[in-house]
Amino acid sequence: MSNIKINALILLMFSLLAKAMAFGREILLAYFFGAGLLLDAFNSGIAFSNSLLFIFSGGAFIPILISFVLESKSESEKRKLNGFLLLLFLLSVIISIATIFLAPYFVGGVNEAIRADVMYVLRVTAFSSTFYALSSIVRAVLNSKGEYKYSGAQDFAMIVVIVVGIIFASKGNALHILSMSFLIASIFRVIVQIPAIITHKEHFSIGFTLDWTSLRQFSLSLFPMVFATLIPQIMIVMTRLISSHLGEGVISGLSYADRTSDLIKSIVAYSLGAVIVAPMAKYIQEGRKDKFMEILNKSLLFSFLISIPLFFLFLLWGREIIQILYQRGSFTAEATTVTGMALSYYSVATLFSSPIFILMSAMYSSKNWKGVISTATVSVLLGVLFMLTTYKSIGIIGVALSVGVYSLTTFILTYWVILRDVGIQYFQLLIPGLMKLFAVNGLTFITSYILYLYSPILVLLAPVLYLIISYKLREPLFLELIKTAMRFLLKRPLDNVAR
Repeated sequence: MSNIKINALILLMFSLLAKAMAFGREILLAYFFGAGLLLDAFNSGIAFSNSLLFIFSGGAFIPILISFVLESKSESEKRKLNGFLLLLFLLSVIISIATIFLAPYFVGGVNEAIRADVMYVLRVTAFSSTFYALSSIVRAVLNSKGEYKYSGAQDFAMIVVIVVGIIFASKGNALHILSMSFLIASIFRVIVQIPAIITHKEHFSIGFTLDWTSLRQFSLSLFPMVFATLIPQIMIVMTRLISSHLGEGVISGLSYADRTSDLIKSIVAYSLGAVIVAPMAKYIQEGRKDKFMEILNKSLLFSFLISIPLFFLFLLWGREIIQILYQRGSFTAEATTVTGMALSYYSVATLFSSPIFILMSAMYSSKNWKGVISTATVSVLLGVLFMLTTYKSIGIIGVALSVGVYSLTTFILTYWVILRDVGIQYFQLLIPGLMKLFAVNGLTFITSYILYLYSPILVLLAPVLYLIISYKLREPLFLELIKTAMRFLLKRPLDNVAR
């Protein structure tokens, strides 16, 4: 089994554990607070905070830092890199302080009913950026040495802290406790890394050199890509701004739907995307475009293997999924209707969110920052334009669909830019497998939906239909994924028996 698959599965297992906790977090939020003004304010404030956090934890940041670490081999090169990492940390402190003072300007477009509370959340969570920067720097160093398990541990520790915070917030002073739990959780991202730093201290070089030539070179490689990955955050912020004017609970409903639909990207794309950057960067440097595209196309197919079923699930059963997950306690039937509608129309974004992250990892490995900036800018402009022209007539549907418009455009443009650079002929390697996946899932889920309308219990036949249709259409990815997972899970027990 390849190292890429092993490392991806390690991260996948940690991500599954973390996302199980994430489901618990969302269910607790829904149970205690439902979908009202309090969570509207909290979710809006966190959306602004996350946009700042993305500078130091977004798609570009860690992969590029990994490439910096891999390229810095001598002690002098490591000290120069440490100087740049110190600069990044100081920048995070400046951004955190600036956020506190500029908060009124950030939230100026939010509905006046929740504006003060949104500003409060943003100010409380401002210094999260500093702790994200520190934890992401350590994470990049560890990942560059193959220590991927600590990446999952970070996310798990953060979710545990937030879940505890939700429980305390249910007893009163909710907005303050929820905001503080988010800040404390970012601190725990650093704390959980301390044992890894001690255990793997040989991976870290002590001391730094402020070499201005090196600082400029690092900056020219990193900041354009970070800027490019910040552009999509405009979509997230705009959805919250527009939704704040659509009525009470709409922001919360969109947030629940967004987090539910986004799980695939967190579980699969982050795990796979994190481990393909180094080998892809190596093949680009060696001029081996065939191997580069082989990894990219296989990674895309594995991400579509999961995202296509979720697309059909959310599209056809969005309301039912939300009802099962959240409708209890303070989460009313009205909230289920709003959130379920959002989830159904978020299905388009779900389809492409995981593949987009894979494509962005490919762009990072080739350091094509102009391509990322151009595709992200065009996609955001089209998404925002669609939102502004539809939200008044179709409300939450227009907001949710605008994210799908952005995602579809991003996927098409990004893949085209990569093919333009490496060779258009590689396009034909992706299409047959992708068409088979759509055929298998389309036949499975449309048939299942018809059976569901006749009798809901018949929907349980969907997995059987999927296996039968996969076999008949000779679609091998699903079975290959199961075999890979089984070999990984059995590897250590079998090794112990052999010893």
